[in-house]
Amino acid sequence: MTTTSIIRQLTASMNDTLSAFKLSERDLKRTYRKGGWTIREVLIHIADCETVFVDRVRRIIAEERPLLMPFDENSWITNFGGKNRDFVTTAMLFEVNRMTLIETLSVSYTKHQKRVGVHAAMGLVTLHDQVTKVITHTEHHNAQISKALRSR
Repeated sequence: MTTTSIIRQLTASMNDTLSAFKLSERDLKRTYRKGGWTIREVLIHIADCETVFVDRVRRIIAEERPLLMPFDENSWITNFGGKNRDFVTTAMLFEVNRMTLIETLSVSYTKHQKRVGVHAAMGLVTLHDQVTKVITHTEHHNAQISKALRSR
């Protein structure tokens, strides 16, 4: 993966996600499967993960073999206000973190893509691995949002 292709993919998925933040209240209540998260909850999850991903990427670049901790995504949704979180602030959190990630990778990816962090559950993780995770994670959840909207 080249830096250019990474930036292109991160920008495209950012734009798709930001568009979803503008959906109607009715659409935000839709789910991609019975018993699954609502679109609102998926978007909150994406924003929470982006915070974690930016931290991991920046520490892999800046530190020598940093420890990368897992997090409990359900606890984050529950304990940070869940459905009652300010949605505008959540969208801004996602956008600022994604822009930070894009800026960081645009200047550092090529030089540091083989640097590693140590994930407490998964072991060694290269910068390349973490960036791939960011891209596939967002695309996966954006596909869930699209599926929920198709079931109108």
